[in-house]
Amino acid sequence: MFEDDDKADGDAARRYRRRLKKQRIYQDRYRQRQAFERRPDREQMAAAALKAIIRWACRDERMCASWRKHLITVMASNFDPAQVAAAFDGMVERERARLRLVRQRADGGADV
Repeated sequence: MFEDDDKADGDAARRYRRRLKKQRIYQDRYRQRQAFERRPDREQMAAAALKAIIRWACRDERMCASWRKHLITVMASNFDPAQVAAAFDGMVERERARLRLVRQRADGGADV
């Protein structure tokens, strides 16, 4: 009785490993095709959109506060709102630092 169970478990494990291997191959080919076609994936699109929002919002304090509130609201179901706010604030501060550096270089300011 147990010998049949062991054989069934072994067969199931082999099928499972074969299925995982096929999935890995499919994923590798998919990523290669995406790279060859220079097609962005969803995460890359989301990152670019967030970067644009941050750059845009940094120039207007009310817009920045509005986006901050919106992101906290949207992400609160999955993440700690304080952590979302901290992450957003950090991104905004890095962008503001970048903009200050750009302005300093454009004004011929001190070497930074």
